[in-house]
Amino acid sequence: MFEQLKKTEGGLIAFNSFLSTTTEISVAVGFARQSQSNTNTTGILYEMKIDPSISSIPFASVDHLSAFPHEKECLFSMCTVFRIGDIEKYDERLWKVKLTLTNDKDPLLKRLTDHLRISLGDGSGTRRLGQLMMKMGQFDKALEIYEILLKTVDPNDKAETAFLHNQLGYIRKQKGELEKAFYHYEESINISRTYMSDIDPRFSNRSGCSKT
Repeated sequence: MFEQLKKTEGGLIAFNSFLSTTTEISVAVGFARQSQSNTNTTGILYEMKIDPSISSIPFASVDHLSAFPHEKECLFSMCTVFRIGDIEKYDERLWKVKLTLTNDKDPLLKRLTDHLRISLGDGSGTRRLGQLMMKMGQFDKALEIYEILLKTVDPNDKAETAFLHNQLGYIRKQKGELEKAFYHYEESINISRTYMSDIDPRFSNRSGCSKT
């Protein structure tokens, strides 16, 4: 991963899960040094530049909620995207990578977002990220994303709720969890019947698992 990171200096890096950071450099260095016990790994220290006035990405200090308040933890939401800056050697087996939080007007991010919107369809950034994880075969990550979406979806939005259950059914099926896959497919079909007719061709996409 580090070699790929060096090749993309000046490009973008995205974190597809919640990102835990710290404002205490000593804490960050301590975590990064933990990788040095394995001679085949490279420790990376990320130094992040954040301008809250230009970014719409939600983040918050959570040290008052943590069991370890001295760590000064700051949590970033899923889908956080940074621009990769200078990559410098910190010491013998530790590197420092400078990152800058992007904003909606970043031209490279806009091109990437437009490309994903075309290839993955409409929907929120989180929804498209889930679809991207599925296309990449990252089903554990996709499962995490779609379960969060299902918990936060408007219950009155029947079409979106049915879609999310259908996606979760597919993911569970790919993971070999057929009982759970059947549950989600059945939920998707039952919800879809509240606003579609049984002969609607879209039902063909909501029956990918049968219970025996």
